[in-house]
Amino acid sequence: MRKIEAAALRLQKHRDLFMCPLCGEKMAAEHLSFVCSRAHRFDLAKGGYVNLLPHADQTRYSKSLFAARRNVCSQGFFDPLLDRISALIQNTLAEQKTLVLLDAGCGEGSHTAGIIRRLRQAQTDNTSEQDDRLCSVGIDISKEGIKMATSQEAPVIWCVSDLAAMPFQADAFNIVLNILSPANYREFKRIMQPKGYLIKVVPESVYLQEIRDAAYGGQDRPPYDNDQVIEGFYAHMTDCRQERIEYKVYPNLEYLDDILRMTPLTADMDIDLVKNKLISKGEGITAAFRILTGRRECI
Repeated sequence: MRKIEAAALRLQKHRDLFMCPLCGEKMAAEHLSFVCSRAHRFDLAKGGYVNLLPHADQTRYSKSLFAARRNVCSQGFFDPLLDRISALIQNTLAEQKTLVLLDAGCGEGSHTAGIIRRLRQAQTDNTSEQDDRLCSVGIDISKEGIKMATSQEAPVIWCVSDLAAMPFQADAFNIVLNILSPANYREFKRIMQPKGYLIKVVPESVYLQEIRDAAYGGQDRPPYDNDQVIEGFYAHMTDCRQERIEYKVYPNLEYLDDILRMTPLTADMDIDLVKNKLISKGEGITAAFRILTGRRECI
């Protein structure tokens, strides 16, 4: 089955999650399009995704940045983080008959697909039963990111969409992921089920510290601080918890090159110069994250 046909089947099966981004009406798959009751039509792309962004938008993330991030993910840079997130979700899945998951700001889809693969591997159900228990959607405002995401081997509905106005019904998801991406709590709380969980990942101050030192060493720059981001999470969610995960990776030259190209830190810099500084020190690269979990406040 072609990707576009598989995407149409998933959209039809889970159409009740969606609403038209133009008028708010319910959606349904019709041939290879996603159509609302007022006839607003969104054609599926051949790659197997649907663009539900009402207007064109430009992001600062390029195709080359997403490609580098894909390569870094395939080398296992984020695996300890994804293992922990999957374990947290697995605990929730044990309490739920079905799990409806959204990755809000999924980029090129590696984190989404990696987590879904881990969840499926942990289940003893056959494939059809797993698909009935687990529905997953990945959205990003970057069309380039979503186009790349469709090459992931995972049963995910991929959509181009804006976090500020997501095309989903209220109370649609019981898990929302927000991994190293901006948050929109108004929309998150609208689309989360009353007992739904938000799992947000923010970088710690020492995340990629070796790259920061090599890129900006000697310059008077304030250290990275995530306190306001964490305070914002606690202000909007309830039953909040957090944990920290930190480890080091020691990449080879090609892998290091992709790490440097995946981060906006080096967007306007001489990559080779930064890379040579890192090689000369041989310190490895620090990966450090804060995992925040919280429930939607029930009113």
